[in-house]
Amino acid sequence: MSDADWAGIQPDVVKRFAQRDAEFWDQGAKMTKIQSPTGESHLGHQAEIGPEGVVRDVQQQGDKEVVSPFTGDHDIYDIRKADGSPVDYESRASLLRRMQGAVDIATLLRRWHDGRVKLYVTWKTLALRNRFAELFRDGDYVPLDGGV
Repeated sequence: MSDADWAGIQPDVVKRFAQRDAEFWDQGAKMTKIQSPTGESHLGHQAEIGPEGVVRDVQQQGDKEVVSPFTGDHDIYDIRKADGSPVDYESRASLLRRMQGAVDIATLLRRWHDGRVKLYVTWKTLALRNRFAELFRDGDYVPLDGGV
C-alpha cells in the first residue's frame, strides 16, 4: 500500500479502531457481569469461560442446562485473551509453522475450539489473496444469490 493510499484510509482505520476498542471495554464489563458468581444473568443467559478459552452461553431450559459457544473473537487471533492477558504470539507462530506441512482437516474441525481451524482458513485465504492479488485489487464484487 502506498503512503498516499494509507493517508486516504487512515482516518477511517483510526476511527474503526477506536470503535472496536470502546466495544471491547463495553463488552468486557457485560461479560464480567454475566459471569458473576451471584448468578446474575442477562435475559436468562449466563456466561462461562471454558478451560480452552471459549466463551460459552449457559441457559437453563426447564431441568436441562444448554451450553453453546458465544460467537466472537475469543479465540486464536485475539489481541488479548478473554481474561485480558496478552496473547502468546510465539505459540501462534509455532502453530502456523506446523500447519505449513501436512494438515488433517478432519482433526482441525473436530478440535474447532482450539482455534487452529480459524488460523488455517485465514492462512489459506491470505495465500489465495496473495496468489490472485490483481483480482482482489481490481476485480468487481458480485454478490451471489443464496436462495433466501
